[in-house]
Amino acid sequence: YIEKDAALERRFQPGDVEGAALVIAATDDAELNAAVSELCAWEGIPVNVVDDLALCSFVFPALVRRGELSVGISTGGASPSAAQYIRRLVEEQVPDGFEEILDFLAARRAQLKSALPAERRSAAYAALFSRCMELGRALTDGEFSGFMEEI
Repeated sequence: YIEKDAALERRFQPGDVEGAALVIAATDDAELNAAVSELCAWEGIPVNVVDDLALCSFVFPALVRRGELSVGISTGGASPSAAQYIRRLVEEQVPDGFEEILDFLAARRAQLKSALPAERRSAAYAALFSRCMELGRALTDGEFSGFMEEI
């Protein structure tokens, strides 16, 4: 339990979960963590009990974030180490500059949508993404104009 701008230095009390959107139990007291989990289940509040999957109603994924790209990796709590291993592999596969490519694609999406009938949009979006990936960067304005003339 975190209180804004103040450290809470007392034992957990059942009222601490009142109004909570979610709870994380991370004490070194297994009985207390179990009690928090049970209370949250009773109150219908999602709870994560660190290092005790059986007491969790949700787990946190390992995340890879690059701008608007988010990739969540979860082993369902079976092995956080394995999730971190896969996270590192995914990070290595996301090319440098990917954030800029996504920003470019987001900025051009409306233009493509207004220029093409619905049945051609999906292929055009895919082709534009492929072109960016081939170049390893976002297209320049001139390259985008040329792309629009081609499609």
